[in-house]
Amino acid sequence: MKVLVTGYHGYIGSVTAPLLADAGHEVVGLDTFYYRGCDLGQGASVTSLDMDVRDVGPKTLRGFDAVVHLAALSNDPIGDLNPEWTYRVHGVV
Repeated sequence: MKVLVTGYHGYIGSVTAPLLADAGHEVVGLDTFYYRGCDLGQGASVTSLDMDVRDVGPKTLRGFDAVVHLAALSNDPIGDLNPEWTYRVHGVV
């Protein structure tokens, strides 16, 4: 199964993407890399799309069997600065 993991470089994605790959799935990770260099462990050895989840459209999703949507803004100060950003990343707005 070909799986897209959004936010794969974050808290949960950095664990989920390798687990899916180890289970035999073809994993592609998508992340903005806002925190590049602040890695949580070794990370996933998967194909990477360096892009914002808000820019994902049908063309990006073509060919995937599943999407694990873990992308998020990871802290309260960012959410307080502009709550609309948080809602947009989560697909609420």
